Amino acid sequence: FLQAEYPGKLLEGYASIGEVMDPVKILVSIGRGRGCLKKGNEIDYEKAANLLLDEFRSGKIGRISLERPQ
Repeated sequence: FLQAEYPGKLLEGYASIGEVMDPVKILVSIGRGRGCLKKGNEIDYEKAANLLLDEFRSGKIGRISLERPQ
């Protein structure tokens, strides 16, 4: 949803994702950029997803509305 409706907001907050369109690759990029790693340099997907959700909720990504008027 964020990528489709607010593509600039994701790039502002997470410059490391570039123009990636795949949601899993976006999490990988966020995880590497923010240090969400497990042993063996593997991505901690849960931690990266929680980080993204926390920053969305707190407004760090920007003002985003999930509702659309009719």
